[in-house]
Amino acid sequence: MIDREQFIQEQQLRRFVRRAIKHVHDKRLEEETSLRSLISNLIKEAAVSDAPPHGNTGINTLKQLLKNTNILQVLKDGYKSLTTDPEQRKSFRAHVINGIQNLLAPARSLDPSDTTMEEDPIAPEETAGALEALQEADIEVDVEDDDEGDDSAAFIDVEGDEEEEADEFGIPGKDITGRNFAEGAFNQIEQPIMDKYEVLANKDDQEQYYNYLLTNLKLYFDKWEDELAGDVAEPTTPEYEEEKTEQDTSDLGGAAEAGDLGL
Repeated sequence: MIDREQFIQEQQLRRFVRRAIKHVHDKRLEEETSLRSLISNLIKEAAVSDAPPHGNTGINTLKQLLKNTNILQVLKDGYKSLTTDPEQRKSFRAHVINGIQNLLAPARSLDPSDTTMEEDPIAPEETAGALEALQEADIEVDVEDDDEGDDSAAFIDVEGDEEEEADEFGIPGKDITGRNFAEGAFNQIEQPIMDKYEVLANKDDQEQYYNYLLTNLKLYFDKWEDELAGDVAEPTTPEYEEEKTEQDTSDLGGAAEAGDLGL
């Protein structure tokens, strides 16, 4: 008969050994996964740097924007922070896309090929003649008393403007938390987006930059949503699966042995 205390000590020792083995294995697996990820990223970066430029300047400019700025990281951090309700992330996404559209709308409404300056409708000689005529007529123009006694002319209402502009960023009906997070992120990314757009003077380049910027951001939002949903499987190895099966079998055997001894 095996002494009860000795048996308990043996079982504890087995558990400690299994935990130690698992810890070492997990650590090695983690290091291996990190190394593979690092190598994969280096390969991707090398492939991107060696890849020939796109046939459109707007697309090349967009690549520089996404690669050389922190725009994607800012949006990813903000988006993935919203985990209480999916509506928060939907609101974040909608506000960012809408914000970019509104940001570039004024510039997109201009014709980049129209670089002509507006001509002065009044010739210099006509201006000189009109001034001379006024001097000869000795006409005095008094503008000081035009608003005399009118207090409204001296009052500058800035509070009304602030109230009207308070929520220009918001979209009615969308989650407020998502809107707030989106505005914080948008404030960090709007300037580099605008800077890259403004260097493009060709209409086709501008359109390609604009369209593929929105398309890529939507695709990244889809990718981040999949990651939050847990669709990405955890990497594993055959050795790990074999060890895990062996440990599970060992645990079952230990439980059966303890049952035989009435423990």
